[in-house]
Amino acid sequence: MWPLLVSRDEEHRTLELGLAYFHASSSAFQQPNWPLMMAASVVVLLPVLLVYVFAQRYFVAGIALSGVKG
Repeated sequence: MWPLLVSRDEEHRTLELGLAYFHASSSAFQQPNWPLMMAASVVVLLPVLLVYVFAQRYFVAGIALSGVKG
């Protein structure tokens, strides 16, 4: 709900909020179009997944450096 409260303009809304609007756009008497919802979810997930794949060594190095010595 926070992105909905903070952003008033459509161009400043997050992808997740757009996905929620896409889900809510179906009428109250219709079932959501699940194949389209899953395709939209993959499109929203792709940038995050790509950043993780390309920066994975930095994530692993950060975890290794922050290890607790016993």
